[in-house]
Amino acid sequence: MSLAQHRSESNEHYTPRPIVEAARGVLGVIDFDPFSCATANQVVQARAFCALPLDGFACDWSLEGQPTRAFVNPPGGKLDRKTLKPTKAGGKNSYSSAAVAWAKLMHEYETGNVSAAVFIGFNLEVLRTSQGWKDQGIPGAGSFPLCFPDERLNFWSECTAEDDSDPTCANVIVYVPPKGEHEERAIAFRDWFEPFGTVRV
Repeated sequence: MSLAQHRSESNEHYTPRPIVEAARGVLGVIDFDPFSCATANQVVQARAFCALPLDGFACDWSLEGQPTRAFVNPPGGKLDRKTLKPTKAGGKNSYSSAAVAWAKLMHEYETGNVSAAVFIGFNLEVLRTSQGWKDQGIPGAGSFPLCFPDERLNFWSECTAEDDSDPTCANVIVYVPPKGEHEERAIAFRDWFEPFGTVRV
């Protein structure tokens, strides 16, 4: 069974190389990937990464005390609302892992541990679930520049080649620019990501 389809029950879904290269282009360099592994990092080439899916939720995202430019492809599945551990429960008993990853990114961005980031939404649902933190002052993913790829992204895994996956969902890519540089950097994001689809800055 292919795990590269990036269904919500699977944690193993590596980002296609062209998307990673565009992310590196707009960020300049990828310092940190909080949800990765050695195989995925052969493509991402982050200076540092967390190799276990939940480690990225627990650590801070700075590197040697300096803010990072982060590449965030969150794990799939759901997390228990009380323990933040993986669960099969749905509804009010759980959070989307992607939504929690978004909230974590926003926390690291606001505290200065992350200066800029590219966030990979494996489906458009993250635009809704990331709004669940508004009462805590956390902006949703739709508040930032977005790319809606024309084609579904071909996520891959150790079990599948980079060009041999079966994408199941429409995707969204979110750019979190450096503070105070929104307009200038949003133009750079558009230039790098417009070849993949519609960009809204």
